[in-house]
Amino acid sequence: MYINRPSESDLIYLIRPSKLYEKKILKFKEEFLANNETISGGELLDKLDFSEWINYVNRNSNKDTVSPDWVLTDIFFAVEEDEFVGVISFRHKLNDFLKEWGHIGYSVRPSKRGKGYASAMLSEILSLAKRIGLSEVQLSSYEDNIASVKTILKNGGMFIRSFKYLDNVVNVYIISLSPARSTRNICC
Repeated sequence: MYINRPSESDLIYLIRPSKLYEKKILKFKEEFLANNETISGGELLDKLDFSEWINYVNRNSNKDTVSPDWVLTDIFFAVEEDEFVGVISFRHKLNDFLKEWGHIGYSVRPSKRGKGYASAMLSEILSLAKRIGLSEVQLSSYEDNIASVKTILKNGGMFIRSFKYLDNVVNVYIISLSPARSTRNICC
């Protein structure tokens, strides 16, 4: 999937993880670890070694092999000029755990933030969610993660509630996927 960042002419594309990209994914992961950050939307990328992780995400991306304690999940990396700049996961439904957190998680590597990647990635995944028949998606963000809150609001997010997690306030949003939703960021 090729998409334009909203304020840029540079194309980025979304690709599924593969063993072919191990070095680039590990470089992406290392930047988060060096900053003592978790990788939201990385589906445990920051917790597992690469072989375990790639097997985990491959199993969970197939309805016949998805783990009984998880849900069908598509995960993509945003790539620009051969560099992995972001990751986004789309969970097709919500289980008991995800009812707090939501359908979509994403992260942009620390050195690439503030350039429109998160908004472009989210917009494309919203189009995917609509294509598979969802009428709305739920997302959450720590209240103090201003960049993520802005990304969600820019993509039509409406605040619905808050909850506490490890002494932090988490805000929950719903994005409606009405028939009028545009796919204007899709290039090819």
